[in-house]
Amino acid sequence: MNKPMPTMQQIQSLCKRRGIVSLGSDIYGGFGNTYSYGPYGSQMKKNIKDLWWKNFVENRQDIMGIDGDIFLHPRAWEASGHVGGFNDQMIDCKDCKSRIRADHLVEDALKLDCEGKSDEEV
Repeated sequence: MNKPMPTMQQIQSLCKRRGIVSLGSDIYGGFGNTYSYGPYGSQMKKNIKDLWWKNFVENRQDIMGIDGDIFLHPRAWEASGHVGGFNDQMIDCKDCKSRIRADHLVEDALKLDCEGKSDEEV
């Protein structure tokens, strides 16, 4: 007998009840894109972060770890080209509801190199 897939709301409710994770500022209606981790969620997050750090930093001789800022001054984003420099064509998949860069889709599906090609060429 097939059980129906749980809804996202049911999963969120379970995570909140079990002390894994809840919406940030939840008692005030929530605050978008922020989360509060409960006792189990905090430990799970720490374990994942520790495994990632060990695998991608400690186990490599060519990598040095840093703990940089999460929020940057707007001029840093401008200087790096993140504000005015990215105009990638995006394709919306109606089946899986994801967004894919057009050049990545062409490269993956047709095995063509799109590096340096204009939007028209892609």
